[in-house]
Amino acid sequence: MRPRTSCLLSALAIIQATFCSAAPAQTSWNIPRFASDPAALYQAAAGVNSTPETLVVVLDEEDDYVFDADGKAVHTRYMVYKILAQQAVEGWGGVSLGWEPWHDERPMVRARVLAPDQVVHQLDPKTITDAAAKDDDEDIYGDSRVVRAPLPAIAPGAIVEEEDVLKESVPFFGAGVVTRIYFGRPVPVQRRQLVLDAPASLPVKYAITLLPNMQPQKAEHEGRMHLVFEQSPIEALDDPETYLPSDLPAQPHVEFSTGVSWQSIAAAYAKIVDEKAAAKDVQGLVNNLVAAKNTRQERAAARGSLHQRAGGWKNLRRERPGAIFHRPAAGRPRGGVEPGGSAVDGLEDAGAAGGAIHGGRGNRGVGDVGVGGIDDNLGDRLAIEDVVSGERPGCPGVGAL
Repeated sequence: MRPRTSCLLSALAIIQATFCSAAPAQTSWNIPRFASDPAALYQAAAGVNSTPETLVVVLDEEDDYVFDADGKAVHTRYMVYKILAQQAVEGWGGVSLGWEPWHDERPMVRARVLAPDQVVHQLDPKTITDAAAKDDDEDIYGDSRVVRAPLPAIAPGAIVEEEDVLKESVPFFGAGVVTRIYFGRPVPVQRRQLVLDAPASLPVKYAITLLPNMQPQKAEHEGRMHLVFEQSPIEALDDPETYLPSDLPAQPHVEFSTGVSWQSIAAAYAKIVDEKAAAKDVQGLVNNLVAAKNTRQERAAARGSLHQRAGGWKNLRRERPGAIFHRPAAGRPRGGVEPGGSAVDGLEDAGAAGGAIHGGRGNRGVGDVGVGGIDDNLGDRLAIEDVVSGERPGCPGVGAL
């Protein structure tokens, strides 16, 4: 049996080799989106080379982010892919996009399926559903929702063109966010592109991981900054090694942040937490609980009885899913806030742990968004972990409190 260290290094070497060889030629893609004449899409799909084992080929995948001066973003995701086998119909036969009404407008979705017989089938808006998202923990309540729709006439040989637009009504977090966009899938990708468009005043930073040949194109015009990240083609990626350490990247990606500094992010979050915590509102209850309790053990037992009667800290309706939590009644678990202390202290602990305040957004695993975390290359950014939900061993996390 090969040592785990050797396996990890071998896995990284394979991924790295995919991108470290001579810089691949860029695949040209000048096809207008949803053109009335789909001939160009048929032609592009016809030129794709694949193996018998390939179920799907992604012809083009793009993520565009346009920021305003307040940090609000309009995120457009566009993808064109061809179904090659019946086994792919189930996993690739629908559209799904998560959103959160407290800071997002309802997503706009459009798609069409180009059948092998040259007939074009448009996605019927009447088939689009919008329902509450199911949380992994049935005791957690939030306002997250999912827009879904089945694609029409999906079958082997069909070409799917889809576009999702998600517009923020208010910034997810005014002090800055970090977003991770993945490059590559378990199927071949002919062209992958990320475009960032933001005011020059917005402190956009980025980090590129496992894409050593990528050379971003940057331009500034009339007070706006335009960044383009592109990689093509990308071979199908193997499943990453299981149980990789959290600081070891498992998949090529680009991360970008809009925060000025870690301190500014922590201070802004501390203000929100302190407003919601309102410790003075519960001080009377705590005083009554510990009255006549002379030892530390007795006071801890009294607080524990309140915790049991309240059913724990889980049954909270979060006003900002993934972003708003409450001050713990006692103690200072890692990633928490000490009574009488500053919420910045808790964020510093979470950052030191490599985690943060996280509100996920993505589609088929291509991206996540959140705030917090520390990284030397990116400046201030999110290390996307499960610290908030308390799933990381040894770290209860802010959300678990």
